[in-house]
Amino acid sequence: MITLLCHADAVVGVAQAQDLETLPASNGEHLRIRYDTILSKAEAGNPPRPRRPGTRGRVKQPPAYNLIWWPRERRNEVLRFLADLRVPFNNNQAERDLRMPKLEQKAYGRLRSDTGAGDFAIIRS
Repeated sequence: MITLLCHADAVVGVAQAQDLETLPASNGEHLRIRYDTILSKAEAGNPPRPRRPGTRGRVKQPPAYNLIWWPRERRNEVLRFLADLRVPFNNNQAERDLRMPKLEQKAYGRLRSDTGAGDFAIIRS
């Protein structure tokens, strides 16, 4: 899966370098099919736990199955960067933008009010 996603990022990078607004349909569909195939093979090796007769509620699934279920349920969100080339492959910049305010809050206990958060944002900008 890592190899596929890195390849998809490279394909999107080439499309962005060519100033395309969207990925060619054949490329996008091929990547989506490979994504689904990888998840199907993984699920075949890690099937969900069945419900025992006479029990109620949600069945606790093993971690391996949960790692398959989540990307399958959120396929459109995971592959959003294929449909909209403005969406970045990762969210590292968003995490970097939040790092300093969260560190300030943790270290000094500040930012508990809107005024304190506003003052901090003014100082940092």
